[in-house]
Amino acid sequence: MSTAAAAPVKNLRETRREARATKRGTGAAARALGVVRNIDELEAEGDDAPKAPAKAPAKKAAPKAPKAKAEPKAPAEPKVIEGKKVYVATGRGGKVNRRNFATPMTHAVDVADLNATSEAAKAGLIYRFFPSLEAAEQWAAKKNGEGYNAIVVEAKPYQ
Repeated sequence: MSTAAAAPVKNLRETRREARATKRGTGAAARALGVVRNIDELEAEGDDAPKAPAKAPAKKAAPKAPKAKAEPKAPAEPKVIEGKKVYVATGRGGKVNRRNFATPMTHAVDVADLNATSEAAKAGLIYRFFPSLEAAEQWAAKKNGEGYNAIVVEAKPYQ
């Protein structure tokens, strides 16, 4: 063991205070380095010392005009793909769903999710189209088993 006395350990608060003072250029540590001048020295210089210009009061920002609401857009024409036909179904939420299929579709499944964030999804949206009533009912039963409210609706060819 060493018989030399250990240097006193400063607490964390004092160490951080000194570090801030040195960084800002104030305090005993900065004075020891000659970075900061004493307040008496500044007062002794008198009016010769450079002064910071007086700041003008902050200007108030002009109030923003309210945004104009966009006019509702007309539904876009569906893309017609060669060899495919467009089918349309409307969900209980009021949203129209159009999709292209080469196979004739007769039914679609409307699924309502009570935990959804949008009102339309809570009311019901078209999820899938089916070529037969049996396939649509089978998929709707699967969704009902998962805790959703699914019904089968008719799908029509787009005019």
